[in-house]
Amino acid sequence: MKFKELLEEFLELLSVYSVGDYIPWLSWVSRVNGLDARMEKVAKQFDDFLEGVIEEHINCHNKGSDSHVASHENEDQKDFVDVLLWIQKENIIGFPIDRVSIKALILAKSIRFAFDLVRL
Repeated sequence: MKFKELLEEFLELLSVYSVGDYIPWLSWVSRVNGLDARMEKVAKQFDDFLEGVIEEHINCHNKGSDSHVASHENEDQKDFVDVLLWIQKENIIGFPIDRVSIKALILAKSIRFAFDLVRL
C-alpha cells in the first residue's frame, strides 16, 4: 500500500465515531462492527512501512559510510529520518531514543504535513 493511501485510511479512522470512547461499557461495538480490526490493520501497515523507511535509511547510510568522501557529499542531503537516526546514534539529547520513538516522530510529522496540505 502506498504511503498516501495509508495516511488517508489513518486520517479517516481518526474521524470515525467510536461509541466505546463515550460509553465505555459499549466498547464491544467496535469489535462487532470491525472498527477495531481496521485500526489494528492500519497500525500494523504503518508500523511495517515506517520500519521499512528506517531500514532503508540505515542501509543507505551504511553503504555511503564505506566512502569517506561520499558521506561528506551527502551531508547536505539529510532528511528528517536521517537526523533522527543521527540523534539516536550520537545520543546527543541526553536520553536514549528508540525505534518506536523515531517511528512516532515520523508519523507525527507526516500527519502534520497532511493537515497542512488539507488547509491549502
